[in-house]
Amino acid sequence: MESIHISSVQEGLLHQVTISMSLLFFFLMLWVAWSQLRLWKLRPELIASQSELRQSSIIISVFIGIGVFFIFSTEFGLDELPLTLGLALGMSMAFLSPIFAFALFLSLIIFRPWELLPPSDLVAILPRASGLLVFVVFASRVIREKKLKIFWSFECALLILFLFWTFLSALQALDSKVALDSYFEVLGKSGIIFLLIVNLVKKIEDVELLKKVLVGGLLSLSVLAILYNVLISNEDPSQRLVFVGMLGDPNDITSLAVMGLPFALWPVWRSWSKHRRTELRQKEASPHVLDWLILIVYVLSFLTLLYLAQSRGAVLATAVFIGLIFMYRLEWRRKSFVIALFAALIALPTFQIVSQRESDDLSASKTNRMIFWKTAVRMAIHHPVFGVGYGDFPNQFENYLMDEGATESGKRTAHSSWLLILAENGFMGLGLFLGLFLLCLRRAYKIRDEHPEFLFSMVSYGTAMSFLSHSYLFFPYILFALTTISSKVICDSRDSSQNI
Repeated sequence: MESIHISSVQEGLLHQVTISMSLLFFFLMLWVAWSQLRLWKLRPELIASQSELRQSSIIISVFIGIGVFFIFSTEFGLDELPLTLGLALGMSMAFLSPIFAFALFLSLIIFRPWELLPPSDLVAILPRASGLLVFVVFASRVIREKKLKIFWSFECALLILFLFWTFLSALQALDSKVALDSYFEVLGKSGIIFLLIVNLVKKIEDVELLKKVLVGGLLSLSVLAILYNVLISNEDPSQRLVFVGMLGDPNDITSLAVMGLPFALWPVWRSWSKHRRTELRQKEASPHVLDWLILIVYVLSFLTLLYLAQSRGAVLATAVFIGLIFMYRLEWRRKSFVIALFAALIALPTFQIVSQRESDDLSASKTNRMIFWKTAVRMAIHHPVFGVGYGDFPNQFENYLMDEGATESGKRTAHSSWLLILAENGFMGLGLFLGLFLLCLRRAYKIRDEHPEFLFSMVSYGTAMSFLSHSYLFFPYILFALTTISSKVICDSRDSSQNI
């Protein structure tokens, strides 16, 4: 986690950002709860089909929520009351079903409140406690139903092989102890998240729930980053967007916003789809006014984020996304104006984004990135089997740097997820990761008619990943897992409807 260096005057402004984070987290939990209640109202048979939704379970979950509220209210006080309410609501829902427990866990690791709040033992245990809660609720359901069904696919096999290969690569690192610690802390957890998603999602309603959490979380991150930039980091108008914690780099947070954009568009897109009646009832397929509001706010915050971040990779990924929209349904003449307007809103700031950065800065950035890529290839050529070692690209960078035109030195990264894996894990490591990506892309292509948002997100975020070092972060593995299991659920639903 990056430390926050601010003046005493700015402490109050940072507190405003923290309060905004609390409010956004509460609204996300409220949105998830409201959406679920609305779904149960439209389809009451879903309650009867879930054995865990008994009256006694609901009463117990309510008391758990009340207990969580009192515990966290004593820690946070009135200032973080929205966060306390959000945690209480999330914990209360978590005890009803494993998928609700995972939704809370996913919300927390996206929001990352421990990176904005003052250090606290209670805040520090939030990610581990919520993760443990997922396993506890899942285990309780297995014990109650006396049935354990593990999902397995080629994607899972490739993931396990990739995890094993990178583990062997970590043993080859200069400091294997540090590399192994990083491996279990970062990539190991990403692998667990992937396996949890593919085994917890059982039906299309679970998919929609996690998409809501992803959209709400990424939208909230965008808003918080904009607020932080405007309130705290606005001393130099030409300065690029900055944030705190794991997503402090402007390229990272903007690329994630690109990943979530197709899912934000989906509730509105679904109402235009000819497949809506084969999957959901018409009332469920029709976009709610809240869906329109979220889409509008997401697009506006994304445009602002794109302008402030000045990220060429994100601009390219956005252009790819717009191209996919036009290629998908050329026969949509009646919708062409709406789509063209939406695309123009995103495309128009592109020229300002590129031109805002000084030409010398752009030239130096392009030169350095090419040097980083050449250095990564050079590492792979010298270490084709296991690479230079997991996490050792920064440590080995200057040892393999041959270009004197570099303006950046020291510990650097590859600025490409593919080349970072190639350099640190060799050609086999790249092959396994690339195979996982292509299999997930194939899954997304199979359901492109019913759910094009997965294909749009895979391609656009895959484009952004080519310019960022997201190889081990949990975000791509969330997308891979959600695409994999969603394809299975949707294809199974399609086959069963055809057999009726």
